[in-house]
Amino acid sequence: MLDIRWIRDNAEALDAALAKRGAEPLSASLIALDERRRGLVQSLQDMQSRRNAASRRSAPRWPPRIARWPTA
Repeated sequence: MLDIRWIRDNAEALDAALAKRGAEPLSASLIALDERRRGLVQSLQDMQSRRNAASRRSAPRWPPRIARWPTA
């Protein structure tokens, strides 16, 4: 299995190695898929962040704060 970072850094080497084996070059499509995945992950994290912020704003404090009697 190849690391996507390696593919991004060595796209030409990957395509050359695939050509030696008689396969079509795939680096461009793999990089495009990775960029799409990264965008979707970022979008998901933004949505989760907004959800968590809304949850913090709307959630009541539990347990409720109870005033304590002063001790002598």
